[in-house]
Amino acid sequence: MTANFLFSGGNKIFNQSRHVYDNYGFTKSGIPYSNISERVYDNYWRTPGQITDVPRPSTKAGQMQRFSTQYLEDGDYIRLKTLSLAYKFPSNLINTIGLNNLSLYVQAQNLFTLTDYLGFDPEVSTNTSSQEDLNVLQGEDFGTLGQARTFTIGLSTTF
Repeated sequence: MTANFLFSGGNKIFNQSRHVYDNYGFTKSGIPYSNISERVYDNYWRTPGQITDVPRPSTKAGQMQRFSTQYLEDGDYIRLKTLSLAYKFPSNLINTIGLNNLSLYVQAQNLFTLTDYLGFDPEVSTNTSSQEDLNVLQGEDFGTLGQARTFTIGLSTTF
C-alpha cells in the first residue's frame, strides 16, 4: 500500500469565480450580471437585525458587486493525491494454473480533499481566462475546474 498526501497551508486564494456566481446586482445597462448561486440565494440579507455576510440583491443599475476581500478565502487544504494497493497471489495457488507471478493492483487519484475553500479546487494556479504569465496570477481562481478523481485497476502476470 502506498498513500501520497499533498497539503498547503497559510495561503489565500482570490475566488474570482465566486465574484461572478455570487454577484448581487446588475450591470450599468440593467442586465443581471449573472445567475446568483444557491449559497447567495439562501443567505442574502432580508430583514433588519439579520446577521449574514451576503448583501441584499439590488435591481438598481450599476450595483454590480466589485472586487473586494470578501472573495479572498483560506486556501489551506490536505488532499489524498494517490492511493495504491497491490496484492501478490501466493505461488502455490497460481502455479496450478501455469503462472509464475500474478498481482492485482488498484490505484486511485484525488480521493478526497479537506478544505474550507468554496471553489472547485484549492490547488489552483491561475486565472484561466488570462493570457498573462502564469506566475503573475498565482492564487487567483477564475474558471479553474477541479481535478478528476480517477481509478485504475490492473493485473500483472508472468508465465
